[in-house]
Amino acid sequence: MDLATVLVLFSSSTQWRRSKAVKNILIGRRTVSNLYWALQYQLLPDFGALHGALSNDVEQAVSKLKRQHLVTSDDELRLLLTKQGVAYQNKLRKQLPNLAALTTAAQFDIFRFADRLALATQVVSEYSYANNRYYPQEIGLFDTQLVKRWFLQNKDQALPQYLYTLFNRFLTMLKRDDFAVTFVQGLSGHQLTGETNLQIAKEQGTTPTVVSLTRLILMAQLFSQLHESRKSKMALLIQGLAKPVISVSAQKTLTMFCRFPDLSLLEIARRRRIKLTTVQEHLLEAAIVLPGKQVPVQRLLASSIEEKLASAQPQDLANWSFQEASQKIVGLDFFSFRLFQIQRLKRAQRKV
Repeated sequence: MDLATVLVLFSSSTQWRRSKAVKNILIGRRTVSNLYWALQYQLLPDFGALHGALSNDVEQAVSKLKRQHLVTSDDELRLLLTKQGVAYQNKLRKQLPNLAALTTAAQFDIFRFADRLALATQVVSEYSYANNRYYPQEIGLFDTQLVKRWFLQNKDQALPQYLYTLFNRFLTMLKRDDFAVTFVQGLSGHQLTGETNLQIAKEQGTTPTVVSLTRLILMAQLFSQLHESRKSKMALLIQGLAKPVISVSAQKTLTMFCRFPDLSLLEIARRRRIKLTTVQEHLLEAAIVLPGKQVPVQRLLASSIEEKLASAQPQDLANWSFQEASQKIVGLDFFSFRLFQIQRLKRAQRKV
């Protein structure tokens, strides 16, 4: 996918956004910094939705957008959409299905689901013509074996009609012929080779990035429908695709912190054989991503420090730097500072 196009979709005309952070958010580079910016930009639901799909250089992408007068930027590559940028963003959104479905792509590996579905469609199509000699699409070995197992479990004369009915019902629901065409043209079947995103884009007069995003969103929508009815014949194809809400290591730290309230963070670090700063990063990750009730912040942020931070905080809390805060509050540590920001930002967003 073209990073410049994606940056336009996820930029704002009222809030400066760090282009590198936006890319890292969408590909799911899990650091406290990236998660914090995702919280500030309200992009947490999209974290990791485009994992493996963005490879362009950020500086080149920003330069391209500036040449097209779609954004203004500063020395830190922070972006702000211009009027032309807003118009282009609106144009892109009209070409795409509802971007809200990317939340599903953030929670589940929809790219792998798309690979499974494409192979399953090809196999069923060839089966309907009693053709045993063909070259199946190449996907990962595990997913290939899973599709094979799915086919053997459901192999009967009614399977082709079942898949046809499933697709027909889904595509009819879209109420957009161009979306339906984009979905179908990428699939392979008997004596039919699926077209590439570039081929589809040329036929529809759009860009490969729009086609790629469209297919991802449509696959996410179909996945959601199948996930809600797990008793369908497609159940096996959607298994094992959930992404962890927080990292495995962070979950271990949080579990120990909640289970043993008498342990200090230093003692947790010793027991887990990790650095104290790593324990703090794990807890910050949990505080950002998880609902407040799952992370007992009151045990982490001393009330005296919270009061000092509350009295000193500026109107622009999100961009308040630790350096500025530490000049006003003697002995302030970064962990408490960031925890305070996270707590207040989440509280403010709940009120909106």
